[in-house]
Amino acid sequence: MWNPDKRTTILASAAIGLSVALSACGYVDGYEEQVYDKEPVYCYKSLAATECFNEPYHRDKRRLVNYFGPHPSRYDAPPEPEAPNLQPPAAVDYWVKDPEPIPEAAPRMTAPMAKPVSAAAATPGEEGGLAALMRLIKRSANRPTSRPTSRPTPSAAAVTQPAPAAVPVRPVTTQAASRAASF
Repeated sequence: MWNPDKRTTILASAAIGLSVALSACGYVDGYEEQVYDKEPVYCYKSLAATECFNEPYHRDKRRLVNYFGPHPSRYDAPPEPEAPNLQPPAAVDYWVKDPEPIPEAAPRMTAPMAKPVSAAAATPGEEGGLAALMRLIKRSANRPTSRPTSRPTPSAAAVTQPAPAAVPVRPVTTQAASRAASF
């Protein structure tokens, strides 16, 4: 015997199955409809720039910037790699350790330290010390500071154009200064 409730259940499930089958033939979104027939290019954001590939990289799906061709979900994702079985290294009964530094006092200086020389203590004939330094400074102060150049300097007769006339410059005022002047 045919049950009417069974008939509506069969029709409803057939309608749902047909709609699911037809929706699989459509586009994921309106953008895919526009770019489906183009050459497949899938671009992902990286630290330095945007990298583009011919096939989607499912591991980078969150970094997808743009694509041309079929939607990346239409490609089969590769299987997840197996998690490695990480094991600690074997235990050892020895270790290597550098010796700790032993704090020591600073070494004593064996050479006598040089005594400072004052300008009054320096003798005129002394070649080293402060007097020699003072003579060196005086000699370098008397030298010309600029180096001679090989370019000729222009003479006053060579300059034939008059200097340009001064252009009047309008002073720049701020809004606060102009408000203060208006009171």
